[in-house]
Amino acid sequence: MTDPAFDDLDAVVSANDDQFKRDLPDEIAGLDDEAAVGELLLEHPDTYEDLSRKMSTLDGVADYASDETETVERFLTVLWAGQELVTEHVPEVREQITDSFTVTWECEDSPVSFHMETDAESGRITGGLGPHGDAELVFRGPTDVLFSMLNDPDFQGVQAFLEGKFEIEGPIQKAQQLDATMQVATDHMRDLDPESAAL
Repeated sequence: MTDPAFDDLDAVVSANDDQFKRDLPDEIAGLDDEAAVGELLLEHPDTYEDLSRKMSTLDGVADYASDETETVERFLTVLWAGQELVTEHVPEVREQITDSFTVTWECEDSPVSFHMETDAESGRITGGLGPHGDAELVFRGPTDVLFSMLNDPDFQGVQAFLEGKFEIEGPIQKAQQLDATMQVATDHMRDLDPESAAL
């Protein structure tokens, strides 16, 4: 993916929700391999973070995920590939991952589901599409609420849970651990050094 293409993606991410929804399928299609995601994260971390935040706060994300399932799933693939790179190359994030656990998000009003796994031994996060076959922690709820967990700075997980906006299956302690891990990974996603990552 060339720099002009990243500029186009940045413009789409900065647009209003209607234009974002219309133009994202074409722009995100170029992020189809690890090298492209690595280049995005290393050379354009602001665009990566803005894309994550935009999708996490998008109005009507459930309808969008139903109408543009392939696009939303590509976003999730990019998101997890980026998170894996961050944990692989940023020591502050690896040090936060002190326990191995598996998580699944199941959206009740769209066909999207996704999962994440942490590995305490390597200090890495991996994730992907669909439910994890042996998830210790499962979140079920509306798409907008579950996507808010990914990178909405205003999302208050404990309050949302107490208000019944989503359900948790599994130990609450794991949910708190997940929240801390995601926060550290988000805080340090701009700390990737192109030379140390050697992508």
